[in-house]
Amino acid sequence: MSRSLRNFVLGAVAAGLGLAWGCGGSTPPPRSGGARPTQPPPPPPRKVEPPAPPPEESKPASFAKTDPVVARLGLSAEQAGKVDAVAAGYAKQLDALSREDPQLGAKEKALGAEREAKVREALTPEQQPKYDAGRKLAAENAEKVFKLQQETMGEMAAAGKELDKRRVVRDGYQAKRKALDAEFEKALDEAVGKKP
Repeated sequence: MSRSLRNFVLGAVAAGLGLAWGCGGSTPPPRSGGARPTQPPPPPPRKVEPPAPPPEESKPASFAKTDPVVARLGLSAEQAGKVDAVAAGYAKQLDALSREDPQLGAKEKALGAEREAKVREALTPEQQPKYDAGRKLAAENAEKVFKLQQETMGEMAAAGKELDKRRVVRDGYQAKRKALDAEFEKALDEAVGKKP
Protein backbone atom coordinates (compact mmCIF):
# COMPACT_ATOMS: atom_id res chain seq x y z
CA MET A 1 0.00 0.00 0.00
CA SER A 2 1.35 3.33 -0.91
CA ARG A 3 2.20 5.77 1.79
CA SER A 4 -0.41 8.34 0.66
CA LEU A 5 -3.15 5.69 0.54
CA ARG A 6 -2.13 4.45 3.99
CA ASN A 7 -2.28 8.01 5.41
CA PHE A 8 -5.67 8.52 3.78
CA VAL A 9 -7.10 5.33 5.31
CA LEU A 10 -5.64 6.09 8.72
CA GLY A 11 -7.03 9.65 8.53
CA ALA A 12 -10.49 8.34 7.61
CA VAL A 13 -10.42 5.80 10.43
CA ALA A 14 -9.24 8.46 12.87
CA ALA A 15 -11.98 10.84 11.69
CA GLY A 16 -14.59 8.09 12.08
CA LEU A 17 -13.42 7.30 15.60
CA GLY A 18 -13.43 10.98 16.44
CA LEU A 19 -17.08 11.22 15.38
CA ALA A 20 -17.94 8.18 17.49
CA TRP A 21 -16.18 9.65 20.52
CA GLY A 22 -17.96 12.98 20.08
CA CYS A 23 -21.37 11.25 19.93
CA GLY A 24 -21.22 9.59 23.30
CA GLY A 25 -19.26 6.55 22.16
CA SER A 26 -16.83 4.74 24.39
CA THR A 27 -13.60 6.31 25.50
CA PRO A 28 -10.98 6.34 22.78
CA PRO A 29 -8.18 3.81 22.74
CA PRO A 30 -4.87 4.88 24.26
CA ARG A 31 -2.64 7.01 22.06
CA SER A 32 0.75 5.85 21.09
CA GLY A 33 2.93 5.72 24.13
CA GLY A 34 -0.03 4.70 26.37
CA ALA A 35 -1.25 8.24 27.11
CA ARG A 36 -5.01 8.66 27.21
CA PRO A 37 -6.77 11.78 26.02
CA THR A 38 -7.78 14.21 28.73
CA GLN A 39 -11.19 13.57 30.28
CA PRO A 40 -13.58 16.48 30.66
CA PRO A 41 -13.51 17.94 34.16
CA PRO A 42 -16.07 16.51 36.56
CA PRO A 43 -19.23 18.56 37.03
CA PRO A 44 -19.12 21.06 39.86
CA PRO A 45 -20.42 19.73 43.17
CA ARG A 46 -24.09 20.28 43.84
CA LYS A 47 -25.03 23.01 46.21
CA VAL A 48 -26.42 21.47 49.32
CA GLU A 49 -29.17 23.53 50.81
CA PRO A 50 -29.17 23.74 54.57
CA PRO A 51 -32.12 21.96 56.14
CA ALA A 52 -35.22 24.06 56.49
CA PRO A 53 -35.91 25.24 60.00
CA PRO A 54 -38.66 23.30 61.73
CA PRO A 55 -42.05 24.84 61.12
CA GLU A 56 -43.35 26.91 63.93
CA GLU A 57 -46.12 25.26 65.77
CA SER A 58 -49.22 26.14 63.85
CA LYS A 59 -52.63 26.57 65.25
CA PRO A 60 -54.97 23.65 64.78
CA ALA A 61 -57.62 24.17 62.14
CA SER A 62 -60.67 26.02 63.37
CA PHE A 63 -63.26 23.50 64.52
CA ALA A 64 -65.93 26.14 63.87
CA LYS A 65 -64.91 26.19 60.20
CA THR A 66 -64.01 22.55 59.59
CA ASP A 67 -66.71 20.61 61.43
CA PRO A 68 -69.36 19.73 58.82
CA VAL A 69 -72.23 20.62 61.18
CA VAL A 70 -70.85 23.62 63.07
CA ALA A 71 -69.55 25.26 59.88
CA ARG A 72 -73.14 25.53 58.60
CA LEU A 73 -74.54 27.31 61.67
CA GLY A 74 -73.31 30.80 60.84
CA LEU A 75 -71.52 31.37 64.14
CA SER A 76 -70.52 34.85 65.27
CA ALA A 77 -66.82 35.50 65.90
CA GLU A 78 -67.42 35.22 69.65
CA GLN A 79 -69.25 31.89 69.27
CA ALA A 80 -66.54 30.56 66.95
CA GLY A 81 -63.89 31.45 69.53
CA LYS A 82 -65.79 29.62 72.28
CA VAL A 83 -66.38 26.57 70.10
CA ASP A 84 -62.72 26.45 69.02
CA ALA A 85 -61.56 26.72 72.64
CA VAL A 86 -63.85 23.85 73.66
CA ALA A 87 -62.68 21.69 70.75
CA ALA A 88 -58.98 22.42 71.44
CA GLY A 89 -59.40 21.46 75.11
CA TYR A 90 -61.02 18.16 74.25
CA ALA A 91 -58.44 17.46 71.52
CA LYS A 92 -55.70 17.71 74.16
CA GLN A 93 -57.61 15.33 76.41
CA LEU A 94 -58.03 12.84 73.55
CA ASP A 95 -54.32 13.03 72.73
CA ALA A 96 -53.48 12.28 76.36
CA LEU A 97 -55.39 8.99 76.30
CA SER A 98 -53.25 5.87 76.10
CA ARG A 99 -53.77 3.82 72.92
CA GLU A 100 -53.32 0.64 74.97
CA ASP A 101 -56.12 1.46 77.39
CA PRO A 102 -58.83 -1.21 77.11
CA GLN A 103 -61.43 1.48 77.87
CA LEU A 104 -60.16 3.76 75.09
CA GLY A 105 -63.31 3.59 72.94
CA ALA A 106 -65.61 4.34 75.88
CA LYS A 107 -63.42 7.23 77.05
CA GLU A 108 -63.29 8.72 73.55
CA LYS A 109 -67.06 8.45 73.24
CA ALA A 110 -67.57 10.10 76.65
CA LEU A 111 -65.20 12.96 75.76
CA GLY A 112 -66.99 13.43 72.43
CA ALA A 113 -70.35 13.67 74.17
CA GLU A 114 -68.94 16.20 76.65
CA ARG A 115 -67.52 18.27 73.79
CA GLU A 116 -70.84 18.25 71.96
CA ALA A 117 -72.66 19.42 75.11
CA LYS A 118 -70.17 22.28 75.62
CA VAL A 119 -70.39 23.30 71.96
CA ARG A 120 -74.18 23.26 72.20
CA GLU A 121 -74.00 25.65 75.19
CA ALA A 122 -72.17 28.21 72.99
CA LEU A 123 -75.04 28.21 70.45
CA THR A 124 -78.16 30.34 70.35
CA PRO A 125 -81.56 28.71 70.94
CA GLU A 126 -82.21 28.97 67.18
CA GLN A 127 -78.96 27.17 66.32
CA GLN A 128 -79.30 24.34 68.84
CA PRO A 129 -82.02 22.30 67.04
CA LYS A 130 -80.04 22.54 63.79
CA TYR A 131 -76.93 21.39 65.61
CA ASP A 132 -78.80 18.45 67.13
CA ALA A 133 -80.20 17.44 63.72
CA GLY A 134 -76.76 17.72 62.15
CA ARG A 135 -75.14 15.61 64.88
CA LYS A 136 -77.80 12.95 64.38
CA LEU A 137 -77.08 12.90 60.64
CA ALA A 138 -73.34 12.75 61.34
CA ALA A 139 -73.78 9.73 63.63
CA GLU A 140 -75.91 7.95 61.01
CA ASN A 141 -73.34 8.71 58.33
CA ALA A 142 -70.51 7.42 60.53
CA GLU A 143 -72.39 4.12 60.94
CA LYS A 144 -72.86 3.82 57.16
CA VAL A 145 -69.17 4.55 56.53
CA PHE A 146 -68.12 2.01 59.18
CA LYS A 147 -70.37 -0.65 57.61
CA LEU A 148 -68.96 0.11 54.14
CA GLN A 149 -65.40 -0.17 55.49
CA GLN A 150 -66.18 -3.54 57.09
CA GLU A 151 -67.70 -4.84 53.83
CA THR A 152 -64.70 -3.62 51.87
CA MET A 153 -62.24 -5.29 54.22
CA GLY A 154 -64.11 -8.58 53.72
CA GLU A 155 -64.02 -8.16 49.95
CA MET A 156 -60.29 -7.37 50.08
CA ALA A 157 -59.66 -10.50 52.12
CA ALA A 158 -61.63 -12.56 49.60
CA ALA A 159 -59.64 -11.01 46.72
CA GLY A 160 -56.42 -12.23 48.32
CA LYS A 161 -53.31 -11.28 46.44
CA GLU A 162 -55.02 -10.84 43.07
CA LEU A 163 -54.26 -7.21 42.28
CA ASP A 164 -56.93 -6.81 39.62
CA LYS A 165 -59.66 -7.92 42.03
CA ARG A 166 -58.25 -5.70 44.79
CA ARG A 167 -58.31 -2.70 42.44
CA VAL A 168 -61.95 -3.40 41.59
CA VAL A 169 -62.78 -3.59 45.30
CA ARG A 170 -60.86 -0.37 46.00
CA ASP A 171 -62.51 1.48 43.13
CA GLY A 172 -65.92 0.24 44.25
CA TYR A 173 -65.25 1.44 47.79
CA GLN A 174 -64.17 4.86 46.57
CA ALA A 175 -67.29 5.25 44.42
CA LYS A 176 -69.59 4.14 47.25
CA ARG A 177 -67.81 6.41 49.74
CA LYS A 178 -68.11 9.37 47.39
CA ALA A 179 -71.85 8.69 47.06
CA LEU A 180 -72.22 8.45 50.86
CA ASP A 181 -70.36 11.74 51.33
CA ALA A 182 -72.53 13.48 48.74
CA GLU A 183 -75.68 12.11 50.39
CA PHE A 184 -74.45 13.33 53.80
CA GLU A 185 -73.64 16.82 52.49
CA LYS A 186 -77.06 17.08 50.85
CA ALA A 187 -78.83 15.97 54.05
CA LEU A 188 -76.83 18.51 56.09
CA ASP A 189 -77.65 21.27 53.61
CA GLU A 190 -81.35 20.52 54.04
CA ALA A 191 -81.39 20.00 57.83
CA VAL A 192 -78.79 22.52 59.01
CA GLY A 193 -78.12 24.88 56.12
CA LYS A 194 -75.48 25.38 53.46
CA LYS A 195 -71.89 26.22 54.30
CA PRO A 196 -71.18 29.94 53.94
